Amino acid sequence: KTFAASSYKGIVFIGYNGTFNPKAVIKIEEANLVTPRVVKAGPHGGDMICGYNTSTGRDASECVWITKSTLGIVEYIKHGAPAKNSGTSAYTLKVRAAVEAPPRS
Repeated sequence: KTFAASSYKGIVFIGYNGTFNPKAVIKIEEANLVTPRVVKAGPHGGDMICGYNTSTGRDASECVWITKSTLGIVEYIKHGAPAKNSGTSAYTLKVRAAVEAPPRS
């Protein structure tokens, strides 16, 4: 399938390791997302917020997780462009489980 095919569905993931202020990131996302909602962040902890990113001129489902040391953003793609999807929070938890390892002791 090509990225722009009518049957194409996928996600975009961006992740960072560093030092973050979770409350500040959630506050920024609450201001930038349309209909933001805080959801369960999964077994790795931290906070997660989902909503619609409208920066491209269309509503795109997006979720962001944040801890003091990691930040991840997942956006849903359909037909080669950002799009709405009711299951983005579940996809985000699957992506997070695949890419983020718990802190080592």
